Amino acid sequence: MEVTHDEVSEAISNTSSSSMPGYSQINYQVIKWAWKCQTYILALMRKCLETGYHPKSWRKAIVVALRKPGKPDYSNPRAYWLITLLECLGKVLEKIVARRLTYLAGKHGLVPANQFRGCSNSSTIDALLSFTNDVQCAWNHKLVTSAPTFDIKGYFDFINHNRLLSELCRKRIPLAYVRWVASFLSDCKAAICIDGK
Repeated sequence: MEVTHDEVSEAISNTSSSSMPGYSQINYQVIKWAWKCQTYILALMRKCLETGYHPKSWRKAIVVALRKPGKPDYSNPRAYWLITLLECLGKVLEKIVARRLTYLAGKHGLVPANQFRGCSNSSTIDALLSFTNDVQCAWNHKLVTSAPTFDIKGYFDFINHNRLLSELCRKRIPLAYVRWVASFLSDCKAAICIDGK
């Protein structure tokens, strides 16, 4: 259960030093430098997961609105791309928790076999091969096939938090993770930056 040195080291090393930081302006390059004195960062990550707490300062985001080129009307919100900048140290902890939750989901069979997104060792190619196989099997049995598709935008933004936490408990995810997810989802704040203001 305790966060390991290797988990933190891997989460930090798999980051891009060119990623933009959040409010504190502490970027991954600074974190990689600070990781040389590992004691404090490791202790912080362990304490956060042990207590199920995601620090409030890591729940503050800067949302940068970038103009899409060639749009006739920039008073329309759809004329912008939104880029969310979060605290880099918080994203390190998110990676650790995400990896652990992915492991638990696979170990306990919590994700359907026909779901490929968010599962380790699966890709878009796997999804396409599975779909192609199903269509060809149907054709071999002289059946007609159809495939409804839909684009689910912002699914995570609108998920019912209480339902999500209830499902995590029902699936017997350890309480420390459930508490951390609850903390991660609560009291989030964002400041929008448009044209540098």
